Amino acid sequence: MNQTADLMTRAESMGIRIYYQGGLKVDTPWSMGALPDLARHILSELKKRQTEILAHLANTDRVPDFQLQLEALRALGLHLSYDQTEEVKIHCKSILDEHLRTAGTLLDWLLRNHYRGLVGYLKANPQPLPVPG
Repeated sequence: MNQTADLMTRAESMGIRIYYQGGLKVDTPWSMGALPDLARHILSELKKRQTEILAHLANTDRVPDFQLQLEALRALGLHLSYDQTEEVKIHCKSILDEHLRTAGTLLDWLLRNHYRGLVGYLKANPQPLPVPG
């Protein structure tokens, strides 16, 4: 995750903006054909780390974007839902070893700091249960 954060910081210092708006988006001060080699290299490395970017963006927002956070958790192998027992349920598919720490950090931050907001979001936006497998 530190490599991803470092790459994102380098990208931002070059004027490259990476954000979430229904999916990952990138704005650069150059046209794609005129990207400097360093910017092209950074974007290439970041493209390989889309899951980590989602988690990084979700974990650094002061005002949580629950859609982003739930998508990041799903990409990491976790799925959250809310049921009639008034509890948040966590469904876990297999998680790659390299994503365990990231998933745990994001889940801990979300549940510890934004539980009420998360519950409200899940009540208003029911999440389909993951397909077993």
